[in-house]
Amino acid sequence: MTTSTVPSHTSVEDRQAIGEQARENTPISSQADWEPAAGRPDPVELLVEQNATREADLVPVRHGRMTVSPFTFYRGAAKIMATDLATTPMAGLVVQLCGDAHLSNFGGFASPERQLLFGLNDFDETLPGPFEYDLTSVVHGPTGCRLRHRTRRPKNLPSQHPTCVRYRSGCSTHWTQRWSTHDDEHRPQPHQRRGPPGDRRTGA
Repeated sequence: MTTSTVPSHTSVEDRQAIGEQARENTPISSQADWEPAAGRPDPVELLVEQNATREADLVPVRHGRMTVSPFTFYRGAAKIMATDLATTPMAGLVVQLCGDAHLSNFGGFASPERQLLFGLNDFDETLPGPFEYDLTSVVHGPTGCRLRHRTRRPKNLPSQHPTCVRYRSGCSTHWTQRWSTHDDEHRPQPHQRRGPPGDRRTGA
């Protein structure tokens, strides 16, 4: 794994320069395509290896849940994704990863000030690693959801591109603003759609 190229206690300007250099060394276009690496492990064998440290009685339950849809398989295949991402280009910017940043691991929480906060709720696989890992996981989550609900969009661009744009704009703000930003739960967001009562596929 590539170690971080960002020294401690750097200024915003220095960090921006480091990021621009990292983007030059590892352009966005290098992330456009993925090909299986030579000698790629069998994904099923990776899951079988994990079973050795799991509760034997719960393994069939886990596998049953993974076979429901592409998204449920994606939820249980963190090791497979990490193995595939390990051979992709990395910019050398190491962060503390969630390690399993799919859509179902985000949620709403009540703050001490009685405000609704939105964030990650699963950190049992957290570890230092390239920032691309979590970003790739977040961006590809909607793909599995659309496959589950049989919706089709060309090249997944309509949902993945805005996610990346919002991530980039969020990273460009001052850290104090990033940690304190919140939305009012009573204010509908532009991407939310109203559906029939009981339709859980619409809305937030």
